[in-house]
Amino acid sequence: MSPYHPFHTLPVLQVEPLISEIRMSTLEIFKMLEPFDELLPAELKASVLENNIQEVKHRELDNTATCIKQLLDHAVTPGDRLNSMAKIVDRLNLKSNQLLLIEAVALEKLKEDAEQAETNNQVEQIDQIVAVVTQMHNELTTKKQSESCSPVPIPLDFCCPLSLELMTDPVIVALGQTYERAYIKAWIDTGLNVCPKTRKTFTHTSMIPDFTVKALIANWCESNKVKLLDHMRSPSFAYSQP
Repeated sequence: MSPYHPFHTLPVLQVEPLISEIRMSTLEIFKMLEPFDELLPAELKASVLENNIQEVKHRELDNTATCIKQLLDHAVTPGDRLNSMAKIVDRLNLKSNQLLLIEAVALEKLKEDAEQAETNNQVEQIDQIVAVVTQMHNELTTKKQSESCSPVPIPLDFCCPLSLELMTDPVIVALGQTYERAYIKAWIDTGLNVCPKTRKTFTHTSMIPDFTVKALIANWCESNKVKLLDHMRSPSFAYSQP
């Protein structure tokens, strides 16, 4: 079983300076061609070039790396911070709890590699990005809780860390964490051999039914008149590699 470690936030920061240089060069080329408008084919006429210039300028201002850097530098207000995180989530397609957890796991792996290579600057940068991804995850968890159809708030300990749903078949994994069986099985089957919560490597992939948590959930449901069957869902996420 080979681990699957997709990551997006760090490469965006690493590649952004090169992208900016390419954009500036593109603008310069467009401007150099403007005096030769009459000699140029239709696709390179002034009006087309102007549209291209404006598009490049727009992309320069509207980039993911800027949002990430602002968050890392604490250069935004609390309200704008949420908007910036929403933009990053959308542009990097980190739209599910599972994908955010995968991102955090992948960044932890990169941090380990950087520590072994003794590249302290990169370690510090990764730590900052992990903090941002963790906050995104926390915001998503809070949003999920607020959107719950349950008449009363569901205790977080009763929700699967992967699905954020009330667990119906809780199991304990190697590191002592409890997950919904179907979700943690899908996680492991994809090649992710790291615990989503602790980000530590599994020593084995056996699962033990968590009868204690299952009984507590059943009692809570009965006391709060919540139908457990209403919360039974199959994993709808995909961990396919890009």
